Amino acid sequence: SDSECEYSTASISTGQKAKSCRKPSAESNGKRKMQPHATSARASKKTSTDIDIFGISKHRNIPNKEHSLDQLTSFFVNRVANGCERRATTTDGEFYIDCKLETALAADALSHLEKAIRRLQVTNENLPDPPPLCQKDTRSEYEEIAWPLGYDLREALIKTTTKGFSGHIEFDTEGRRTNFVLHYSKLGKESQFVYAGDWDYKTNIINKKDHVEDRSLALKPGSKIRVVTKTGSPYFSVVDTPEGKIYRGYCVDLIDMIFKYIKESTKEHFEYEFYVAPGNEYGNQIEGTNKWTGIIGELVDYKAHLGICDLTITSERNAVVDFSIPFMDLGISLLFREEDPEAPDRFSFIKPLSLDVWLYLATTYVIVSFVLLVCARMSQDDWVNPHPCNQNPENLENIWSLYNCMWLTMGSIMTQGCDILPRAAGSRWIAGVWWFFALIVTASYTANMSTFLSNSRRSNVINDVKELSEQNKISYGAVYNGSTYRFFQTSNDTVYSKIWSVMNAAKPTVFTTSNLEGKDRVTRSNGKYAFFMESTSIEYYIKRNCTLKMLGSKLDSKEYGIAMPKNYGFKGKIDHAILSLQELGELEKLKKKWWEDEDNQEHCEKIIKEEDDSGSLQMKNTSGIFLVLGTGGILGTIVAIIDFMFHARQISVKEKVTFMEALSSEWHASLNPRALHKPTAPPRSAPPSTASPSPQRERSQSRAVSVLRAASSFINFDEIY
Repeated sequence: SDSECEYSTASISTGQKAKSCRKPSAESNGKRKMQPHATSARASKKTSTDIDIFGISKHRNIPNKEHSLDQLTSFFVNRVANGCERRATTTDGEFYIDCKLETALAADALSHLEKAIRRLQVTNENLPDPPPLCQKDTRSEYEEIAWPLGYDLREALIKTTTKGFSGHIEFDTEGRRTNFVLHYSKLGKESQFVYAGDWDYKTNIINKKDHVEDRSLALKPGSKIRVVTKTGSPYFSVVDTPEGKIYRGYCVDLIDMIFKYIKESTKEHFEYEFYVAPGNEYGNQIEGTNKWTGIIGELVDYKAHLGICDLTITSERNAVVDFSIPFMDLGISLLFREEDPEAPDRFSFIKPLSLDVWLYLATTYVIVSFVLLVCARMSQDDWVNPHPCNQNPENLENIWSLYNCMWLTMGSIMTQGCDILPRAAGSRWIAGVWWFFALIVTASYTANMSTFLSNSRRSNVINDVKELSEQNKISYGAVYNGSTYRFFQTSNDTVYSKIWSVMNAAKPTVFTTSNLEGKDRVTRSNGKYAFFMESTSIEYYIKRNCTLKMLGSKLDSKEYGIAMPKNYGFKGKIDHAILSLQELGELEKLKKKWWEDEDNQEHCEKIIKEEDDSGSLQMKNTSGIFLVLGTGGILGTIVAIIDFMFHARQISVKEKVTFMEALSSEWHASLNPRALHKPTAPPRSAPPSTASPSPQRERSQSRAVSVLRAASSFINFDEIY
C-alpha cells in the first residue's frame, strides 16, 4: 500500500482499526489466505469484520533530529516491518502475518523499545546525550559515566508488555522473554507446512491441534521408495548390458529379500528403485552448517527413503537419521600383505658358521692330521711291540697311519672320541691342543646354531596393532573421513591416539578415498603399507587375493544398518523383516554367496599355521642333514664295494682261483648274518693251473704288488682299529 499509516505495530497485532488509512484497492482485496511457509511466523488469531489488509509503509524520508524520540523509533519499526502484511479472510475471520521470522522478531523488539521509551515520557528538551560506547574495564568505571536514563530504560523495557507480530511480548527481571506461545508446523504429504500445534511457556506442554502425517511418513499413491547407495563391491555395482543397466550386489539382494518378506507377511507391495548418492560417498556434515553430503545428506533432505551400503551406525549419523537393526556385525581390523614364502634352506645347519670359517676349519683339520702323523712317526714311544709275549721282537709296530690320524682328529671335533690314542709326549700334546680347539669350535657352533634357529623362527612381520605402533618401517592409513578415520581421531586410547598422530602427520598422505584404493595400495607396497578397514571388507578381499591377510583381532565392535529419515513410517516393518531373515539364516547365506561364491576366481583358503611352542625344527630346515647322511652313506658303500672287490682279487691271486669264484665265495661268506666266522681261503672248484705265467705278466703283477704294498704301508689299510 502507498498510504502512510500513523499507527504502531501493536495496533496491527491487536486487530484494531488503523487511523487515517485508505481502503485497499480491489486488486488487493482479501480473497487470499496465506499458506504456511517454512520461514513464516504465524501470529495470533483475531476476528475482524471490516478490515481486509493492512500494510506498513516506510516514511518517505529518514527523520532528522528534530523529530521526537518516539518518531525516530517508529521509523525504524516501519523500516524493519516493511513487507509484512496482515491478511484476513471473510469466511472464517482469521488472519495471518506473512513475513520472515527474523523480520517479525526484529519488528517486535523495536516496537517494544518504542513502547518503553513512550513510557519514560521524555521530551527532546530534557533528553541528555548518551555517553560513548561502553568500553570500560570494570563495572565501577562504567557506572561513573553511565547514561543516567539507562537504568530507567531497562526497567521500562521489563515492565512494558505489548502485542507484536510474534504474539505477546513480556520480559522477566533477567531480561528473558516470558509468557509466549510457539506455533509449530509439519511437512505434509504435499510438501507444504501444515499447522500442527503449539507450545505454551506457562505450561511447558506441546498441544497438538491436528493429526498431520509427516512427509517422511507418507508416500504418494503410486510413488516408489527411493533407495540411495554407493558403488563398491560386493555391496552394490552397476553392470551395463544390451538390455540396459543392471544393479547387483549384496545390498540389492538384501532389499529384495526385505520387501519380499514384507509382501508375504503383510500383503503389502512396494516398488523401489536404486540410485547412487552424489559424489558416491557415505556423507559428512558440512562444516558450519546442518547440511550433510552423500547418502546421509540425501536422507536428511528427504530426497531418499532408504540408504544402504557398508554404512556404519555411529552416534553422529544416528543424530540426524534413523537406522534399522543391524544386518551385519563387524569391527575394525588391519589388512596386510602376506610375506613372500621363503625357499626352504636345506643346509641351514651350515649357517651358524660363515663360509671362510668352514674353509679354515677343513684346512686346519687336514694340517693337524698330517702334523700328528709326523709327530707319531718321530716319537719312539709310539713304536710298540706287536707281540707283547716276545720280549725281543725283531720288528716294532706304529699304528699311526694317515688314516688313523685323520680318524682321531675327526672323532675329536665330532665330540665322539676315538679308540686309539697317542703314547708319546709330543703326539699327545698335539692331540690335546686339537681337543681344546675342537671344544671351542663345537661350543661356538652349538651356541650360534641355537641363536640362528631362534632368529629364523622370529618373524619380522607385525602381528597386532601394538607392534605396528612401535615400528616405523611400515606405514598405515584408512579411508579419509570414514568411520574408521573418526574412530582413531576421537579415541582416547594411548595406542590408538599414537596411531592417529602418525597417520595424520604422514607425508605423503596415507589416507585413501575408498577401501578399494587402500587394498590396491597394500598389494603394491610389498609389505611396506597396512590399511585399517572393516573386517567384512577384509574378509571379502582376502578371499580373492591370496597374497592378502588380516592381522590381529578386531579393534572395536560395530554394525551396518539401513539408514532412513527420522521417524520413518516403515522402520518397524524393515526391522521385523531383518530380524526374521537373521533367524532363518538367510543373511548368513547371502553373505556366503557374495563373499565366497560370486565373482571369485581364486577361492583363497587361509590355512592356519600351527606353530610348535617347543620351537622344534621343521623338515625343510633339516633336510640338508639327511642329504649329507645319504651322500656319506653312498660314498661309504662305494668304498666298501671297492675294498671288497680288491680283497676278492687278492684271494684269487693267492689261492690260484678265478676272480668270480673268489668273489662268489667271499660274498656268501661275508653276507651270511648267522655265520660269525669264515674260512681264510675259499674252496677250490678246480685244480690250480700248472702253466707258468708269462714274464711280461709277472713283471706287471710285481709292479702292481709293489705299488699296493707301498700305499698299504703308508695308509695302513690292514690295520684298522
